[in-house]
Amino acid sequence: MASELDDVQRLSRAGFTALRENRPDDALTIASQLKQHRFSACFEIEARARWAKGERNRAVQVLQEGVTQASAVPSLWHWLACYQSDQGQYDHALEAFARESLLSGSLTANSYNVAVVYERMGRLQDALDVLDQVECPDQCGPSPAHFAELRARLLLKCGRRVDALRIAEMAAALMQFDADNPIDPALHDRVLRNLREARADRSKATQQLVVIVESHKTGGEPHPTGFFRRFEVVADAVDEALGFIRPFITEQYRDALKISETKLVGPAPDQLKRVVRAGAAVWFDRDEDPRKV
Repeated sequence: MASELDDVQRLSRAGFTALRENRPDDALTIASQLKQHRFSACFEIEARARWAKGERNRAVQVLQEGVTQASAVPSLWHWLACYQSDQGQYDHALEAFARESLLSGSLTANSYNVAVVYERMGRLQDALDVLDQVECPDQCGPSPAHFAELRARLLLKCGRRVDALRIAEMAAALMQFDADNPIDPALHDRVLRNLREARADRSKATQQLVVIVESHKTGGEPHPTGFFRRFEVVADAVDEALGFIRPFITEQYRDALKISETKLVGPAPDQLKRVVRAGAAVWFDRDEDPRKV
């Protein structure tokens, strides 16, 4: 019995690896072997592989068979709901997401997905209401940046441009500083698109600037006492650029931080507002002539 369990776990891992590596034919072979062992992962692996091959109707049929034979497996309901949503079967998708939620208890993941279904149905306020139920996304579902991007998109569609701009900029900041996960290219594109649309009627364009800042220690620490540091920043104004720079500065130097020099690179309306590049600090003693970077 233990040997058979080891075999199906090994096959299951191999199947999901084949999906991640975009080898759907290999995944289908593994799914067939898992089916012989009557292991429920066979349905998910086969369905996702068939979807990757463009066999969308067959993928849905496989998952429908799966939830009939293994109705207590949340992931089968999840993929069924996702695929039904993509095929425009919105009512069925909402039902499947509800079943997944009952089984998994993951409010975050389902709130995001249900909001997307409502968006596709044109029920924009319902989608926003669903997102309002989530105070803080958990680690089981989409990231905070994904939630903020979706909220900004919905606000734009509702004509609430000022609110949309605030949330779109929040999404950009969350995406930029999510050190635990690489930037999702699709999310990046959606955030930029939201920013462009939300900023469409603004009179001033976002600029790319070179900013040289200066600071010195506020305490009685030994030499060196200060530094210059060069930053490339995308911002609407110099004060905003300084706000983006401040987190990059050690706390004991922040109170005395000031701008020494700025240079306009040019308009950057399609770029995320952020620090693009941070140079190394050039240190100086109080009695010496400081050197700029």
